[in-house]
Amino acid sequence: MDPKMAAEVRARSLEDKPNAGYSGTPMWKIKAQLQEQAASANSGPLKVPEGFKQVEKGNPMYYNDKRQVYWSSKDGLTYVYDAVMKKYSQLYDGHSYDTRIAVGQCFHDKAIQAKHVLVKDLAKAGQALRMSLEHLDRPCALYALYEGHRGKPGTGMGNVCSDFCVKHLHQRLLPKLAAFRGYWEDTRLEVAMRESFEELDAEFMEKHPGLTDGCCASVALVTGSRVVV
Repeated sequence: MDPKMAAEVRARSLEDKPNAGYSGTPMWKIKAQLQEQAASANSGPLKVPEGFKQVEKGNPMYYNDKRQVYWSSKDGLTYVYDAVMKKYSQLYDGHSYDTRIAVGQCFHDKAIQAKHVLVKDLAKAGQALRMSLEHLDRPCALYALYEGHRGKPGTGMGNVCSDFCVKHLHQRLLPKLAAFRGYWEDTRLEVAMRESFEELDAEFMEKHPGLTDGCCASVALVTGSRVVV
C-alpha cells in the first residue's frame, strides 16, 4: 500500500477514535525525549527513536503506534498526519499566553429555558475523557450560553433543546479538536465549531422528531490569544 494512503487510513481511524492509544504522556515530554535522542546522534546519522517503525522500506517516515506520531529520518522532527490536508504536519506543542478572561452571567429567576456551560480548562476536560488537547494554545476554554424557546416552562421541565445542547456539544467538539495535533489555523477552528453545531442539530432532530423546542446559542472557544465565536 502507498505509505501516504496507509497513513491516511490510520489517521482517519484515529479521527473516529481520537483517544485510541492515548498513553497520557504529556506532549512536551514526547518532544523532549525525541529531541534528546536526536541530539545524541548529531555526530553521525540520525538514530531512529525507540518505539518507531518505518512506514515502508525507503520511506523516511517512522511511526510510533503507542504515541500516535511520526518521526522523519530526514530532519529528526516529529509529525502527525493531517487527514484533511492529506499531508504530514509537524507536531505542535501548545503555547501559554498571559491572557486573562472574565466571564459573568445574569438571569432573571424565571429564565428556566436558559442554560450555560463554563469550561475554564478544556485540556483537563479532555484528559478526563482520555483525549489530549495539549496541542492547543493556553488558556484553552469553552463558554456557552443557550437560550431555549418554544419550550413548556409552565411544566417546570425547562427546554429539551437547550438541555440537549448543554449535555452534547462538547461530545461533538472535543473529538474534533483532539483528532489533529498539529497547529490549528483560524479557519480550521471555525470549521470544527460549525460542524459540531450542524451535527448536534441533526442528532437532536433525529432523536426528537416533531418537538417544537428550539434553542439559540452563543459559544466562545478560547485558545491562547484567539477566540472563535
